[in-house]
Amino acid sequence: MIKTTLFAVLGILVMACTSNVNQEQIKKIDSLIVTLEHSQKRMDSLDFEEIAEKKEKIEEHIHFIQKNYRDTMSKYLADNLSEYKMTEEEIKKIVLDNREKVEMELEKSIEQLQNLKADIRNNLLEEEQAKAYYADEEDAAKKMNQATDKVVKSYHRSQKRFKIFYPVADSLITQLNRKGIR
Repeated sequence: MIKTTLFAVLGILVMACTSNVNQEQIKKIDSLIVTLEHSQKRMDSLDFEEIAEKKEKIEEHIHFIQKNYRDTMSKYLADNLSEYKMTEEEIKKIVLDNREKVEMELEKSIEQLQNLKADIRNNLLEEEQAKAYYADEEDAAKKMNQATDKVVKSYHRSQKRFKIFYPVADSLITQLNRKGIR
């Protein structure tokens, strides 16, 4: 009887210690999930359709100017058109090309963290194994947050640059149109 009681007490102590460790790991996982969900919301707040339309507009402008502008170009105008073209390249390379990849990776990371949380809650992993998986997911989450930051910053930078350089290109095209070039 004493052995049974002692074994039951030891079992309860082990379960209590495991439960505390599990709860700490689950809190860390929840924190990472919240961070990644915030990154998802940041991506969702961007109007990718609008920025794609701006990219198309820049391409049209640059193509029209390259095809029709025959005069010597001032350094100011050349620099501004170069910046305008770089805006289009940034939109394409960083914002639009990375968008889908970042969104898919965010979803995947959140799903993996939720699976890890369920495995820990159901005691399906050894403590060391759970820590190793968490460390991997934490690294992935950091990379995803950095990728999100890069897309968001480039998106906003491109919006500002478009507002600055669009009027320069539009004005030049208007001048060409007045000369009968359409």
